[in-house]
Amino acid sequence: MGMDPCISNGVDDADSILTSCNSLSNGVSISENGLMEPTMLMELLTLLDLDLAYFSEKLVNLDLYMTIVSLGEIGLGELSMQNSKISEVEIEKALIFDLSFEYLDSEVTELGSFLEVLQAKINDAHQKICLFKLRRDIFTIFQGKLQGSENSWKHLQEQLLELKRQLAKFHKTLSSFREKSTYSIENEDLERSHYDLQNAGQQRLVLSMLEKSFAAELNLEKRLLELKKREEELESELSLTNEVASGMEAFLGVALERLLEVEHSSQVFMGIAKEMMSRLQIYEFNMHCSVQREEELKSKLENSLEQLKKKDKLEQKLEELEKKLQASESKLQEVNACYEASQEQLSEMEDATEALREHAIMAETRAHDAEEKLATLTEENVELREEVVFLKTGDSNEEKITVLEKNVRELEVKLQTSKTFADASQEQQNMLYTAIWDMETLIEELKSKFSKAESKAENAEKQCLELAETNIELNKEKGNLKSENEKLVESLKVANKMKVAWAKEISDGAKLITDMVMQLETERTRVQKQLSSLARENTILLEELRKMRRNLLKANQSNKGDVDKKEIESNIYNTANGIITALSTTEEVVETPTSTTASNQLDEPSEENNIGEATGSFKFDAVAANCINHDEAETAGSSKCVDDAADSIAVNHKDRDNAETAGSSKSNDDATDSVASNHEDATDDCILQDSGSKMKNKYITKKSFFFTAVFVSVLSYIVMYINWQDMYSIITRLQHLNFQ
Repeated sequence: MGMDPCISNGVDDADSILTSCNSLSNGVSISENGLMEPTMLMELLTLLDLDLAYFSEKLVNLDLYMTIVSLGEIGLGELSMQNSKISEVEIEKALIFDLSFEYLDSEVTELGSFLEVLQAKINDAHQKICLFKLRRDIFTIFQGKLQGSENSWKHLQEQLLELKRQLAKFHKTLSSFREKSTYSIENEDLERSHYDLQNAGQQRLVLSMLEKSFAAELNLEKRLLELKKREEELESELSLTNEVASGMEAFLGVALERLLEVEHSSQVFMGIAKEMMSRLQIYEFNMHCSVQREEELKSKLENSLEQLKKKDKLEQKLEELEKKLQASESKLQEVNACYEASQEQLSEMEDATEALREHAIMAETRAHDAEEKLATLTEENVELREEVVFLKTGDSNEEKITVLEKNVRELEVKLQTSKTFADASQEQQNMLYTAIWDMETLIEELKSKFSKAESKAENAEKQCLELAETNIELNKEKGNLKSENEKLVESLKVANKMKVAWAKEISDGAKLITDMVMQLETERTRVQKQLSSLARENTILLEELRKMRRNLLKANQSNKGDVDKKEIESNIYNTANGIITALSTTEEVVETPTSTTASNQLDEPSEENNIGEATGSFKFDAVAANCINHDEAETAGSSKCVDDAADSIAVNHKDRDNAETAGSSKSNDDATDSVASNHEDATDDCILQDSGSKMKNKYITKKSFFFTAVFVSVLSYIVMYINWQDMYSIITRLQHLNFQ
């Protein structure tokens, strides 16, 4: 029974599966270091693509064959639906369908195994591509190619699943047909057992079927031969493609090496740029901090702020110049790239011109040979014509004439062919000359472009040199500015130290002032208490004096005598003079400390101008001591006066009591003596009262003078040793202390 030509195609394709698998297994090679090279990985990916293309072709052929088999399947389905007997033709169709189904099943299983092999190869390629992750460009190229192959593999897997579904349908139809055909065949065998197989018609049918099977086998053999030829052609094409692929891989290797070099250089430049940016950021941060510190300074640091502003401007200029330098470097790189490209084009054009010149020389040699042949042929033609003319004159040589005429015709044909060949060679020569002329013009244009590129490169180099010089100058200025900045920082530190020292001095002075204010307040309170006690004592003494006056008036009314009055007045005058001299001596004793304090207070500013803070503090202590001595002297003087007055009053009271008790026992002389003594005591009390009031007034004036002297000394100290810019803070501190 004959086989369909699609089945023969399937057999041939099944044989080629093994060869493709072997090619995949042998296509990958490893370098000497044990690592995968990009060219070898490229070969593996190209072999994967070829295998996938083969698989797709195989699926297309099987799909076509499946459509043909599906038509037979429809016929079988109709036969299975009928209940009539099955003829021999129908049995033949069923056998063909069964064979085709078995063939398709085997092909699909082989394709499934091959698909699994392809999946394993794709996974292996994934693992090998992961080795090139560091090379991003190569990795992206290989990853894209492998992604495309994976997508095609998935598409082919879906097509294979559809074929398997159709085969399952075919299997159902075959199983149903086999069940019915077995039943019909058994019935036919029973019937044929009763009949003889000697029918001539049946024998003819068998012979025709055999002839058809032989014809199908011959067709299959022819098809096999054609497929082998096609396979050889495909192998030759594969070898050519492999050579082209190897050349492309070599070119890709060179390109990848260049790309890697460019990437390395770009990474180096990026690292340098990042370092420069980090340094610039650190420098800007330091500058910002210095600006903030400088803003806190006052009038003394205005010059430094102006210098820092100039420094910022210079830095901006430096950044602009660096940007210009980078732009010029990029332009120089572009010019170098154009220069290299133009050089490559020039080399290619020169090679092409040399090849064209060689072709022109060959064409000239051919034309020269053709002209020589033409000349020889023309000479032979002339000779032959002369012979023909000579032979035509004779009547006996007609046969020779015919032969010669044939030769002449052949020579004329050769002449025409040689002329055409010469014309063609001339045209080719003209074409070559025009091509050479065009190539020369192109070479001249490229030379002009090359000269322009060289001029641009020279200009760029000059600009780079200028920028480098400016950069060196700016670096020098930068170093100078850094040194100035360091000096300014040192001056700032010194100023801060001076401010701290001034603050300490101010705090010490404020403490001294507060201590003196507290001492003055305590002294003021003590003096006020003493004054209040003295005022009370004065009031008591005034009341007692009034009582004494009343008593004296009563005594005067009872005892009137002129002589006695004169004696009493003289005694009173003498006692008053003695008391005044005593008071003057006490006043001198009291005034000496006040005068010394006044002189000390007046001399204090001049001494403070020459002496430091320590002497000032000692003087304030001396002033306080003088004040204390003055107060003690005043209190001592006033207490002595008060004590004397009290003693005299007590004596008067005693005398008065004695006078009253004496009564009648003593004489009038004794009475007059007692009255005189009482008058003397009264005058003493009056004088003491007047002296106490005078001393009180003097004490008040001296106290006011002391406070004014202290205030003047404090003001002079403030003027000499305190900066007026910090005066506001000191005043606020003093107010706060006074408030407390």
